[in-house]
Amino acid sequence: MNSQSTRSYFAQTVEAAVAQARLELGDDALLVESRRIAGQENGSAGYEVLFESARTGRPEAPAGALENTGLIAEVAGLKRDLARMNALLRHLAAAAYRGDAAFAPVLARLSDLGFPPEISSRLVHQVERRLGRGCFSEPPSGRDIQRALAAEIESGLTVHPGVGLDAAARKAVVLVGPPGSGKTTTLAKLAVVAGVSQGLPAAIISTDSFRVAAAEQLRSYAAILGLPFDCAETPAGLLRSLDAHRNKRLLLIDTPGYGPGEADLAAEWARFFRSRGDIEVQLVLNASTCFRDLESALAFWSSYSPSRLIFTRLDEASGCGSMLALAMNSGLPVSFLCSGQSVPEDIVPAALSRLVSLAVDQESSARAATA
Repeated sequence: MNSQSTRSYFAQTVEAAVAQARLELGDDALLVESRRIAGQENGSAGYEVLFESARTGRPEAPAGALENTGLIAEVAGLKRDLARMNALLRHLAAAAYRGDAAFAPVLARLSDLGFPPEISSRLVHQVERRLGRGCFSEPPSGRDIQRALAAEIESGLTVHPGVGLDAAARKAVVLVGPPGSGKTTTLAKLAVVAGVSQGLPAAIISTDSFRVAAAEQLRSYAAILGLPFDCAETPAGLLRSLDAHRNKRLLLIDTPGYGPGEADLAAEWARFFRSRGDIEVQLVLNASTCFRDLESALAFWSSYSPSRLIFTRLDEASGCGSMLALAMNSGLPVSFLCSGQSVPEDIVPAALSRLVSLAVDQESSARAATA
């Protein structure tokens, strides 16, 4: 047996009102009418939508069936509720900025750069607050919005160029990160910019016994640079190498690029580096990786307690929003930016101005970050 009821919903936009109705009545509800509500000053106070809900009566299920299916039905209901809430939030977020045409370009640009939706919306909201939304008689100019966006992004980022502990007489740094993030090439670049070019006695150590090619590549770099090179397959072996090079002012340590399924293999090294207060850990990440994967990588490598971030392959990134969003969310400072494979040309110390320009300058590119 069918029963029908009609209800009205009110919101600033038709989409938001429809989302409210769907959330309460379900996807089967029928949209009957929508109309604009006149306001006192600007001519519109929002919209009213009229929905008709049809509910179909069903015969009562036997007690045994209810007992067997109750939990499944409850879980399915929760999933539907979450999906509807998610749809409502998306509608409300979109509606919140639909009326502010001046801010639409910056929201679109952040999305194109790879910022996740929630961070893009948050940044635009903060820009609006910074500009005093509702307090200006005319829409802000594009230049005003750009400056406000730059200020917001800059306030959320930190940089800390360099390697090793600041006060340490001997600077030791280990690079960790996912496979293919560019740790080995980055380490060779650091050997030049942080060691050879400054006249510091340095040594290179590889703990990567999984990829013979990686160790041999580092050995070749070390030979070209005139630096000693060691392989240490275990923490005990690394301790011996550290002792053998105790007179060196800079020690650069490479590690394997473990995948998500190799947490057990990474755990022993993670415990070792956490126990060494004299060795700094820097996390190397590929700038062309999407935000969710960067988040996953940070979660995986957090067992090493990294203190700084290095972003590589900026030349391959279509947009740098994901890496900027990760740096802002994590609170970790960025130390270096890398673009390309040339040693040592394609590495520069991180600077706030460089990072901000990636999101604000309309003509910026990945190459501009390392120019």
